[in-house]
Amino acid sequence: MRVVSLVLGLVMLTAGPVLAAGRPSLHGTEVFQVGQHRAPDFTLRDVNGGRLHFASLRGHVVALTFLDSQCRQQCPLVGRELATAQRHLGGGHSPLVIVVVSVAPRHDTPRSVHRFMRDMRMTGRWYWLTGTQEQLNRVWVEWGIEVVSTVTHTSAVYLVDRHGWVRVADGDLIIPSQLVESVRALLN
Repeated sequence: MRVVSLVLGLVMLTAGPVLAAGRPSLHGTEVFQVGQHRAPDFTLRDVNGGRLHFASLRGHVVALTFLDSQCRQQCPLVGRELATAQRHLGGGHSPLVIVVVSVAPRHDTPRSVHRFMRDMRMTGRWYWLTGTQEQLNRVWVEWGIEVVSTVTHTSAVYLVDRHGWVRVADGDLIIPSQLVESVRALLN
């Protein structure tokens, strides 16, 4: 499945509420119903040495994004917004799991990743995944991420529910308070 249409060419900043008034609702550039877009599965190596099978995160709400740990442009902004949302959801006890897939596998070393996460003040559960060029290309294509170079790549954040369905797709302009509300909506 290709998720490319979820992010490329998006013009809305937020979508309307999906849940009943008075309850947390889903917000994002694109909002999807259960059953619309199954999250593509993959297995990659975590920079800490383990392997992560994306489907193993079922049962958790997951924010998936694609970053470069040495980027000084858009990636730190996305990282800060995700960290802010995770802190608002309980920090180290947050129900939100953050998964980052590298767009710069030759540059994303354990040291640079840990420095990036420290600088972003990430305190909750997160994984920074990398792999061979072939493995990463496959993941990028399945999720609609175009990587021209480590500097030029599609910026996207996907929110995946506990059952493995993509429920929200955002470009590079995520709003932490809306992400928090979306996570709360998916936990209800």
